[in-house]
Amino acid sequence: MFKIVILCIITCLSTYLGIMISDRFKKRVTQLKEIQKSIMHLENEVLFNNTNLPEALFMIGSKVNSPISEILIKVADKLLRGVSNNIKDAFEEEYLKEREKLFLLKDDYSIIDDFLQSLGDTNLENQDKVFRLINKRIALNLVEAEDESKKNSKVYKSLGFCIGSMISIFLI
Repeated sequence: MFKIVILCIITCLSTYLGIMISDRFKKRVTQLKEIQKSIMHLENEVLFNNTNLPEALFMIGSKVNSPISEILIKVADKLLRGVSNNIKDAFEEEYLKEREKLFLLKDDYSIIDDFLQSLGDTNLENQDKVFRLINKRIALNLVEAEDESKKNSKVYKSLGFCIGSMISIFLI
């Protein structure tokens, strides 16, 4: 009886581990959607409302979900207090602090990094081009992330259960 309970616990834990791993793919999709949403809001604030960057980041930070919102609000705070003169540097610092909560790949980060390098360095017409480019690149990564999520989520969930069942069978 005790052995059966232990075997069931092993199977459940292994299945849970598979579910946790598969969740990482879904969280990447969610975070990319939040980034896309925040970039669209930033585009509206900067190009059409002529809001300065720190204020726009504060407003957008209140409209998106964590951990993206936390990063935006902290970056805006650093820019307003003068702790950082450059949005790219402020973002990098906050990104590194919140890295454990983020499920972004290096490619996602490099897109954001390229965007931040050119943000505010050109006139409004060129800024519009930069926003269109970042929106396209994020949309492509989002499609890729959704495909990966669909494919890999099922695989890891099934793999977790199968490994737990296999260990249980070997222990019988």
